[in-house]
Amino acid sequence: RPEQPKANDLDMWWRVAYLQPAAGYVAEPTAIYHLAVPNSISKRPVNAEHYCDLISRHWALAKRYGRLDSFQTMASHVLRRWLRSMLFDAQAQDIRRILTEFQTLFPTWYRLWMHLLTTVPNATAAGCHGLSKIVRRFHLRRRVVLPPAPRQGDSQGDKRSRRQDN
Repeated sequence: RPEQPKANDLDMWWRVAYLQPAAGYVAEPTAIYHLAVPNSISKRPVNAEHYCDLISRHWALAKRYGRLDSFQTMASHVLRRWLRSMLFDAQAQDIRRILTEFQTLFPTWYRLWMHLLTTVPNATAAGCHGLSKIVRRFHLRRRVVLPPAPRQGDSQGDKRSRRQDN
């Protein structure tokens, strides 16, 4: 839906986590139901104001529920992922706004590095896309899931178990 904001699933799960800290949430999609959907939420660029508002609201909620330390650790991780995607889109001003507003979440070296990368945003975006193509072409990305375990009686599995026995 076009009116649906990006990261509304995060908003919901973070709210659940304040009341049920044992509940977990994994931000990685487990399935993709629709490809090439026009007006896809995940393909729509988002400005820093949306992310800053989301993090600020949850900062206050986490503080109220006594979960600020956990939230700050997670927010730092999530913001780094968002900043990385903004590098691909040459959103230099948005990156700098987030770095300024939430500077306590990032080490100094990271903030300096991001400021350097955003001095020439279009060149940085082109470099990011180029590196991404190289990684995809040569299959350099780490696997998200482990390869399937060998089946019982599989010749590879037998070799592995014999090596472990020695």
